[in-house]
Amino acid sequence: YAFNASAGAHVNVSVGGVGVAAGDALRFVGASAASCDGEASAAYGGEAAVSALGVATLVPRAAGAGAGRQLCYRFGGAGEPFVLYPNYVLNIRSVSGPAFTAVVAGVAERVVFEGDGITAGDSVFWVPASATTCEDDGRTAEVVLDAGGGATVLFDEATAGLRLCAVLAGRAPVLYGGVRLDVYAVTGPSETQVVAVGADAQVTLAGVGVAAGDEAFWAEPSAACADAAPSVAFGGLLAVAEGGALPFRLAAPGPGSLQLCYRFASKAW
Repeated sequence: YAFNASAGAHVNVSVGGVGVAAGDALRFVGASAASCDGEASAAYGGEAAVSALGVATLVPRAAGAGAGRQLCYRFGGAGEPFVLYPNYVLNIRSVSGPAFTAVVAGVAERVVFEGDGITAGDSVFWVPASATTCEDDGRTAEVVLDAGGGATVLFDEATAGLRLCAVLAGRAPVLYGGVRLDVYAVTGPSETQVVAVGADAQVTLAGVGVAAGDEAFWAEPSAACADAAPSVAFGGLLAVAEGGALPFRLAAPGPGSLQLCYRFASKAW
């Protein structure tokens, strides 16, 4: 029989049988352990007392994530031996990565998660960087993972430091604060920039993910950035400098306003 748990969340282990009583205790040992010798492992939730209802509550940690942690049970109080029950196991599920992911606002991208016990049908969502629980305001839409442990996500607005919440094996959501996501987007300047043809010009870009070495170009308003090519008339291919500075020079007037096409590092236009 298998008990399923999410690292960092409470799991109630319910046991039954002849002699099971309040004051008994249980703990879990590694999948390859041949005995219950040694101290209780905090990674597997430590040692827990059994209630009158035959229930013990543990909180396993991410360090103990994995399958097949075997049950050790003690009938009676301290001093009595623990007995190994290898047919009763605890599967500790956890998400460990990727530690950082960047996606571009308005672009659907696939994110594949790392960890133990991640299966198709599990789901994830994100909460703001300041959140301390998965119940905090500002959570994103929930997405369901496929057989490869991934999902396609789409965000509309720039934001930094989103923290992952995962629902594994139908259990309560668990916050994995070490698994973060940024949504990149250029958000400024918000005003239309007026420049003279043939004159050196510069705009300072703002946003999440804007960094020196990114690339940009100006294009006609109707152009699709993914299909358009940088035009010499509009300054050609431009390199973003430190602080988001984007120097350029227009060689010819455009058809009214121009739009900015931007590429974050190795992301698509």
